This record gives sequence, C-alpha cells and structure tokens, in this order.
Amino acid sequence: MKKAAVVEASTYTKFGLVKELVLFMQKENYAIIRKLMVLRELTNNYMIPGDACSYYRSLFERMKEFEKCLLLYIHLENDNLFPKAIHMEEGFTKHFIKRKLETNSMFLKKTY
Repeated sequence: MKKAAVVEASTYTKFGLVKELVLFMQKENYAIIRKLMVLRELTNNYMIPGDACSYYRSLFERMKEFEKCLLLYIHLENDNLFPKAIHMEEGFTKHFIKRKLETNSMFLKKTY
C-alpha cells in the first residue's frame, strides 16, 4: 500500500510527464491511422460490390463512418488537446520552479 502511494506521488512531481505521455499517445494514434489505411486498402476504399447484400452494405457504411469519427477524434487530440496539455504543464513547471526559487531565497535570507 505504501509503495503504491510513493509511486503515485512521485509521478505527479515529475516534470515533462505530460509531454512524455502525449508522445506515447501520438505514436499510438499514428499506429491506428496505419491500421485504418490497411483496412481501407483491403476493402478497396470501402467499395461496395453491386451484388452485395444489405448486411455487407451496412457493414461498409459503418466502417466508413467509424473511420471518419476516429480520424476526427485523433485530429482533435493531436492538434488541440495535446498541445494545450503540454502548454499547461510548461506553465505549471515554470510557476512551480519560480515559487520554489522564491521560497528558497526567503529561507536563505532568514538563515543568514
């Protein structure tokens, strides 16, 4: 129990953690995009054969819609959410370091 608390506490104080996680998630997003491209290639760009049954047609239509939604989600993450999260972390880091320096400075003035 204590070990988990120590790991959790140290995780929150590590600078750059958000940026590391964002890079990991972006790699995952690009892997997903590559898989979608393979799926698109295997389905000939979701082309529905003329003799396809309604289930086949429905499947391809839903696959196209799924791809569209997933790509939008990845775009929103990569181009909006992730940069804002990194910016917030950088601002917090600067603020934290500034406060730490001020605190240390005040401590040094009091002791000397």
